[in-house]
Amino acid sequence: ALANRVLDELRRMNRWTAMHFEFDLSVPAAITTTGDMLAGSAIITNIPSTAAFTAPNSWAVSGQNLLQASRIASVDSATQVTLTMENTNTDNVVGSDFIFGQDTFALPSGFDWYENRTMWDRTNRWELLGPTSPQYNQWQLSGIIATGPRRYFRQLGPFNDKFRIWPPPFEITLPLQLV
Repeated sequence: ALANRVLDELRRMNRWTAMHFEFDLSVPAAITTTGDMLAGSAIITNIPSTAAFTAPNSWAVSGQNLLQASRIASVDSATQVTLTMENTNTDNVVGSDFIFGQDTFALPSGFDWYENRTMWDRTNRWELLGPTSPQYNQWQLSGIIATGPRRYFRQLGPFNDKFRIWPPPFEITLPLQLV
C-alpha cells in the first residue's frame, strides 16, 4: 500500500505522458420542449417530461424572458422544474418554448489534472478555453457582454469532480477530449 501511494504521488508530481488517458465526452443534444410559467416565477409547469433531467444542477435553461444563467435547481415532479432564477415576464406564459442543455459533467475516475491545450470542441475545431477562475465565470454569467463563439470550462464541485461548459451547448453536440 505504501509503495502504491508513493508511486501515485510520483505520477501526480511529474505528469508523465505515459500515464495519460483519453476521455471522449459526447454532450447530449439539447432538449426543446414547452411549458408554462407565472410572471416572475422560477417554476416551469406542464413540461411533457422531466425524465432526462436526472442531475438537476447540470442543466442550463434558455427561454422567453429567462436570464442567461438560469439553471434547473430541482426537478419537482414528472412535469415541473424549479429554476435558480425567476423569469422577467410581466404576464403569465402558457405553452412557451424552453431549451434545456446539459453543461455540467462528472470528470472520469482517475482524473488528476487538465493537460494544457488538450480539450477541444471537435465539431467546430476550437480549443475549449480554461479552466476559468470563479471570478471570470461570474463575469460571463452576468451577461454584461456576449462571450462569443468560443466555449470555456470551469472546474466545480466540493472535490473538484465536475466541470461546466460555458456558454451552454444548446445548439450543437460538443464531443470533447479530456486527457
